[in-house]
Amino acid sequence: MSWEEFRESARALGAAAAQKINDVTDIAAARVRLATVEYQLKNAYTAFGKAAYLHFTSDVSTPEELATQVRQIALLEAEAAELRKTFGI
Repeated sequence: MSWEEFRESARALGAAAAQKINDVTDIAAARVRLATVEYQLKNAYTAFGKAAYLHFTSDVSTPEELATQVRQIALLEAEAAELRKTFGI
C-alpha cells in the first residue's frame, strides 16, 4: 500500500466517522426535542382537562378555549409522531 492509498483510506475512514457522529447527534437532538414536545403535550392535556372541568361545572362557558387547546394538542401530537417516524424513535 502506497502512502497515497493509506492517506486516502484514512480520509475515507475519517469521513465515515464524521457522518456517524452527525447521525448520532441528530438522533440525540431529536430525542431531546421529542421529550420537550411530550412535556408540552402533557401540559396541554392538563390545561384542557382543567378548562373542560370548569366548562362543565361552572357558569363560565369556554368552548373557544377548549377548541384552541384541542388544536394545540393535535399539533403537538403530530409533531411527536413526525419525530418518531423521521428518526425511528
